[in-house]
Amino acid sequence: IGAFDHIFRSAMLSKLRTLPTAHRIIPYVMASYGEDSTFIWGDEQGQTHFINQGEGGEQGDALMPALFCLGLHDSLARAQARFNDNDNIVAYLNDIYIISHPLRARMAYDIVVSEIEAGTGIRPNLGKTECWGATSGDAPPGIPDLDTPAPAPPVWKGNLPVDQCGILILGSPIGTEAFVKRELDKKLHEEVEFLDRIALIPNIQVSCLLMYYCGSPRATYLLRTTPPTLCQDYAKKRDAMIRKKLAKILNLTETSLDRKAGQIHLPGRLGGLGLNSSKRSSWHW
Repeated sequence: IGAFDHIFRSAMLSKLRTLPTAHRIIPYVMASYGEDSTFIWGDEQGQTHFINQGEGGEQGDALMPALFCLGLHDSLARAQARFNDNDNIVAYLNDIYIISHPLRARMAYDIVVSEIEAGTGIRPNLGKTECWGATSGDAPPGIPDLDTPAPAPPVWKGNLPVDQCGILILGSPIGTEAFVKRELDKKLHEEVEFLDRIALIPNIQVSCLLMYYCGSPRATYLLRTTPPTLCQDYAKKRDAMIRKKLAKILNLTETSLDRKAGQIHLPGRLGGLGLNSSKRSSWHW
């Protein structure tokens, strides 16, 4: 909970000290974390309050993601050392995933939680804790005990309706085919709202640049991390949506633009617009 704000500074700095080259920036880092940070808060009565913080990182600190990973590393390593040989931890910043046999799932979870809390001062956010397995059915032993009060969804996703049976791993859906389709449909709806706003900008040059740099490549990560067999429909609908919004920006008919669909995705040096093809990006998976 509040990972960046609560991690022990000693965990970050002691790990940084062991790095053969990066330890040279310790004097620079100590300028920010060598003493308590002071924050100023004004209440509704106009009174000013000074709040001291002796742990955690500063908001906006460009070094903080790297420092956080350093501070977390040893806790994850100790947890991994206590695991069964077939169990693993995968982490990206404070998104931590445990891969385990169902019968060992709760034990593995407790190991990771205890090591992280002891080594960094960070506790898990149960409201964001999820568990899923490819074999649906009853929850692994001890996992239902992690549920938070209603209306929060249950931690175990393996016995939910088929379109809710799965989890997001760094934004990529993993689960049943119906779950993946549901998440991709939600993502497409979000993109429609974003592209509608781009198409409303009166300056065509600005609209085209936003489409090129933001709108078109927005789904590249999702297309590269979802198996092509599961996102064909999403890729097809997305390409059609891009053409529709582009036609509106350029004041062309959708039919005329559909006939030039191939040229839209060609690079500028070949006379195209250089927009990403969702279908092509997916099949490069």
